[in-house]
Amino acid sequence: MQDMKGMTEANNKDAGNNEKDNGGRADLLKGKNGERQAYTYMVECSDGSLYTGWTYDLNKRMESHNSGKGAKYTRSRLPVKLVYYEIVKNKVVATRREYAIKHLTRKDKLNLVESTDNPVRGSMKTE
Repeated sequence: MQDMKGMTEANNKDAGNNEKDNGGRADLLKGKNGERQAYTYMVECSDGSLYTGWTYDLNKRMESHNSGKGAKYTRSRLPVKLVYYEIVKNKVVATRREYAIKHLTRKDKLNLVESTDNPVRGSMKTE
């Protein structure tokens, strides 16, 4: 499994945020205009299905999913693996993007996962 904490820290740094300024709490990070940064993400379930959601704290949400306390859909399809995420400026943008992704065909979702813009793909080790 990839290091989610490292990815989130790197992305927060790229967004001009610093965890130390917030007592080490990445979930409290705010963008330049004071809004909380959010994530829209996709996970692959153990049965191969894809689940899309949004969150303020990607690490915490992945732990929640994999401990069986996440979305009802993923509880019976554990473990889940993060395959795609986007950093967005706030909850409104995140929920709109979640809605848009959920309405894509599976093929289009897989194209997002395989895209060069996917931060998860960029951090995955190739064998």
